[in-house]
Amino acid sequence: MAGRRRPLTGSHWRGRAHRGRQLIGIVVLAVAVLGALAGLTAWRLSNVSRALSAATAILRRVDPDLRAGNVAGIEGDLQAAEAHLVHASNLLHSSPELGLANAVPVLHQNVTAMRRSVELALRLVDGGRRIIVAARPLRSPEGKFLVSLRAGEIPVATLRQIDIELGSIAFDLPGPSELGSNRWLVGKVASLKRRVYLEAVHRRQQLTAAARSLDLLVELSGGNGPRRYLLAVSNIAEMRGSGGMILSYGILTANDGRVTLDRVGPIDDLKLDAPAPVQPPPDVLARLGALEPNRLWRNANLSLDFRSVGPLLESMFTKATGLPVDGVIQIDSVGLAAILRGTGPVDVADLGSVTADNVVPLTLNEAYTRFPSRPVRQEYLATVARATFEQLVSGQFPTLSPLGAALRKAVDGRHVLLFSHRPDAERISAALGSDGGVPPPDVDWGGLTIQNFSGNKLDYYVDSALRLTGRRPQGKIGEIRAEVRLSNTAPANGRPPYVFGPFNPSLRAGEYRGLVTLYVPAGTFLKSSAGADLRSPPIVAADGGQTVVTFTVTVQPGTTRAVTLDLLVPPGSPGPPSLRLVPTPRVRPTAASVDLTEGAATLRIDELLVRPMVLGPAGARPVTGGSG
Repeated sequence: MAGRRRPLTGSHWRGRAHRGRQLIGIVVLAVAVLGALAGLTAWRLSNVSRALSAATAILRRVDPDLRAGNVAGIEGDLQAAEAHLVHASNLLHSSPELGLANAVPVLHQNVTAMRRSVELALRLVDGGRRIIVAARPLRSPEGKFLVSLRAGEIPVATLRQIDIELGSIAFDLPGPSELGSNRWLVGKVASLKRRVYLEAVHRRQQLTAAARSLDLLVELSGGNGPRRYLLAVSNIAEMRGSGGMILSYGILTANDGRVTLDRVGPIDDLKLDAPAPVQPPPDVLARLGALEPNRLWRNANLSLDFRSVGPLLESMFTKATGLPVDGVIQIDSVGLAAILRGTGPVDVADLGSVTADNVVPLTLNEAYTRFPSRPVRQEYLATVARATFEQLVSGQFPTLSPLGAALRKAVDGRHVLLFSHRPDAERISAALGSDGGVPPPDVDWGGLTIQNFSGNKLDYYVDSALRLTGRRPQGKIGEIRAEVRLSNTAPANGRPPYVFGPFNPSLRAGEYRGLVTLYVPAGTFLKSSAGADLRSPPIVAADGGQTVVTFTVTVQPGTTRAVTLDLLVPPGSPGPPSLRLVPTPRVRPTAASVDLTEGAATLRIDELLVRPMVLGPAGARPVTGGSG
């Protein structure tokens, strides 16, 4: 009947069984072949991984030799690492089983990952060799790379060539977001891929930072054409917003790698009969315009943001002298100490040997108490600044490494700041964190400035502390308590008046009158305040578009005053909670204490604020580069 199945006979059953056995045999054979291939692949990759592990361990040894400038050590490390990597590469490209493994899922991903890891490590070795070749003119007879400064001249042509190589090599290495997926990678392959990748990311960041530093050095030394810079010497015993009051100035000129000091003198020599054309931000002018910040040098740097102060100083100098400048370098006693750390002491009349260790107390306090009968307006800081820079531009310094390391620390504390109206130079300065900028308003950050309007030099004796506590629920208004504490350790009736005052009959010797400005997240509202000896109630204002709470407080000698601010803070930015803290270059750094609950995270810190910090769920860490 149509559609009815025919019954299976014995021969049919035997045929099906035979085909089944054949299929099982094929499967078993395939599994056996794949197993053997996987075993051989694993064995080969284990040999490759040993060679790659040895190479990465050697590459990590480069850092100590690099810091010491030990060229022979670096060359030996690169050669040893390359030998291991060449062996690994030969294994990867000459083994037939690894070629077959490329056609098998999972095995393919692991072989490919290992090949790329070895290739990336070889790129690191090649990059190191290229840098050594470019830096060969800097190699000393002792086998070290030394960037010298001789009579104010640096080897700018060689530095420019090294800079080109650094940028090219860094561009060819992966960035932090380029690790890719580790799916299907097994144990050692995955960990080695990550190790090599992280080493490459570290080298890219290292090379990029070095290239930026060389870019800036070439620019400042006139390697990109003649340059003239205003040197604004600030006295941090009498504080303003971005640093100390500017009481002295100098002019640095540079051309084709040679730097000279044209003059140093008291800032009162640069008188302005009328305001300079560049003004502070409108909100600063509206709040503090009576202080004439674009005519009076002593009030020019009222804002914490040096990106607004720098153009103002430049405009004032050109207005007073008729000379254009390419930028402004603000430096204080701690910055001078950094230079002396790299160049050695200088001898100064009356003061004797001025060193990196004694320059701060000498220039800010001891010189005036040592010679109380001298004219009250003699500015020893200017004398020391002149001697320091004269030695810098005329001395013989085989290596700038100690100077660079000391200046890096001074820049972190905002004791050396650089503004340039040339976009490339300002961009590099911002990337290195030397521009003195602050984070944009959409970033949660805080900072504290205390400006001395007592007409004395009491910041040498004043301790400051900022404590932030409270809660900021996710997506809701937060309540934060800020406590600002000032302690005036000056002795009562101290002498001489140039240091202790009084500046006018309304003050007494040792009395400190400060304008306190607390920078807070945008949109913060002041709920209430409490504190003694406030000359004006705290108000919420703006400073260059930033939200601030500001008030004036008086602290008598030997006393402490605290002001408490209860703040309502808007919800934080999307993403993991964080808070940046920006320091001010006080001679006695501000003590920062934070204990904030942000969503489910806790932000904590308890230390002196000597460099920019960012607080997050994982703890506090320094900020490297970038504004603030």
